[in-house]
Amino acid sequence: MRIHIAFLGHKESITAIQDNMPAFEGVEVTAHAGFDQEAIPLALELQRIGVDIIITGQRNLKLLQNTLDIPVITIRITYEDIFIAIAKGLPFGRRMALLTSVPLQEIGLNNLHLIEELLKVTLIHVKFTSTSELEEKMGELKKAGVEVVIGTTPTCMLAQKHGMEGVSIYSLEGGIQDAILRSIEIVKVKYQEEERSKRFKTILDSAYEGIITTDHQGLINFCNSSAGKILMVGQENILGSNLSRLFTHTQVEKTHEPEYGVIEQIGGATVIANYVPVKIKNQITGIVATFQDITRIQELENTIRLKTHAKGMQARFTFDRIIGESKAIQRTVAAAKKYAESDFTILIEGETGCGKEIFAQSIHNHSKRCLGPFVAINCSALPENLLESELFGYTEGAFTGALRLGKKGLFEMAHNGTIFLDEISSVSPGFQLKLLRVIQEREIMRVGSDKVIPINVRIIAATNENLGMAVSKGKFRPDLYFRLNVLTIVLPPLRQRREDIPILFRYFLESIDPRHLPRLEHFFPAIVAPLLSYNLPGNVRELISIVQRFLIMLDPAKLNELSYLIELMQECIGENPFLSPSSSKLVVEVKESLRATLEEIEKEVISNAIEEENGDKAKTARKLGLSRTTLYRKISALGITKSVK
Repeated sequence: MRIHIAFLGHKESITAIQDNMPAFEGVEVTAHAGFDQEAIPLALELQRIGVDIIITGQRNLKLLQNTLDIPVITIRITYEDIFIAIAKGLPFGRRMALLTSVPLQEIGLNNLHLIEELLKVTLIHVKFTSTSELEEKMGELKKAGVEVVIGTTPTCMLAQKHGMEGVSIYSLEGGIQDAILRSIEIVKVKYQEEERSKRFKTILDSAYEGIITTDHQGLINFCNSSAGKILMVGQENILGSNLSRLFTHTQVEKTHEPEYGVIEQIGGATVIANYVPVKIKNQITGIVATFQDITRIQELENTIRLKTHAKGMQARFTFDRIIGESKAIQRTVAAAKKYAESDFTILIEGETGCGKEIFAQSIHNHSKRCLGPFVAINCSALPENLLESELFGYTEGAFTGALRLGKKGLFEMAHNGTIFLDEISSVSPGFQLKLLRVIQEREIMRVGSDKVIPINVRIIAATNENLGMAVSKGKFRPDLYFRLNVLTIVLPPLRQRREDIPILFRYFLESIDPRHLPRLEHFFPAIVAPLLSYNLPGNVRELISIVQRFLIMLDPAKLNELSYLIELMQECIGENPFLSPSSSKLVVEVKESLRATLEEIEKEVISNAIEEENGDKAKTARKLGLSRTTLYRKISALGITKSVK
């Protein structure tokens, strides 16, 4: 904060101040010539350009105090000023007069006789109230033999006309510096008060509640912006009103006791109000009334209820989170994005672990319904009677154990959003018929109710079976199938996009525990090789399990041993608890077929390391985490032709 102080006074005084202005850090001090009536327009201009405070003489002070919105102070005469003035006047005589327009008691100068005794001078005090009186006093002083007159600049000029020496009462070391220091303090306090007031007003205006305060007579002296909005009248129409005329159901002015939850009808608004008296030493100095529009409270309650229902009903995944660079997955993502732009029902088919719900969430987030709820349910996880009540909801007393007020179903909760029906192939033919009606009519009926509730939802169904085959076998209703199969997405299994396996393996490795990745980087192709020859029947879900098992079993001391890392990966695949007996047999066959391939990979890794270390056997062995004996043995066994030193 930079403070701007302006001196305003007689031209001769201002000139002296300008020539000897003291400097203060962070303070700009300027001086302006303006005296008597000419001071008023100048002071208004100084206020307009941002001056914080004006320092002036007694005469200007009386003119400006009720004219300006900024503080105006006068220079106080100090004992230091008098000592300096007497010292300046001594060369002209020892009989002196001090002229002021105010009594000495008002400016704290009660001991002039001590100065007279100390400095061996005669100092007469003369008080005047007008220019004409000042003229008269000058003549009297001259006749009395006064040689030096101490006073303001106009007083000094008049003294010189009467043949006496005039000495200015104001000194830079005394009253002027004191005035500047007082001005700085006044401006700082004023700024702090304004800041506190604005902060307080901002807090009150940002509140949803209407806030009104009164004085001790019950007249409203403050109201925030919310009060005007709630009562549908301007703040200016509230201020000055009597509280009891505006709020007719309160007795706080009579009882002097707080009141809470009072319902008031004010114009077209129904509000609930609280009244709290402000007491100082058991005396009522005012009342604070806070109130809210009941309609607003109901809206907030509804919003909170909806948000509470929406917990866990938000889609977290987007298409950016789908990992893979293969043409198969890229084609699938492109089709899903295109389908997301429409509002038609989507059927997602894919093996277990392919990420059907991830695609469903991504479609929702890519659609125009992205701000609505995403509700997911696994249809195979609940028996049919519970599934119906979960999806459609129920009324009070619909069945034993039902909630007293009934319950919304997931279709209702998904209104204006998306509902994801996973494992849709598991529902019974009877329930399929109920789903068909919902899809056709876009309306549901709660269990135990006869009222139809319209819904606006986008349906995404998923299955790990071929629904077309289920229809041909009579396990699934063809009419429901055709309703679901408007847009179909078939997710490719990992075995059909093997080029994505290393990318996914690296991604999960880094996501779960990235500490070992830099040291495994050199052997990465060899580590992933067993996965490339394995069918991964559990797809991405199984791959995550393998990565987790690999990290748990990994020995940090053997991160540079290629053969150990390859064998560890083979063990992780072989020990997968999700494998069926036939899958376990497949792993054994894969291990056998991999042996020759892995030897080729190991041969390539060692050859590359030898070349990178320019044939230095010590550096090569250290890089590979092998002893030199083991290195030579592997070079011989693998038939590596690159020489080592």
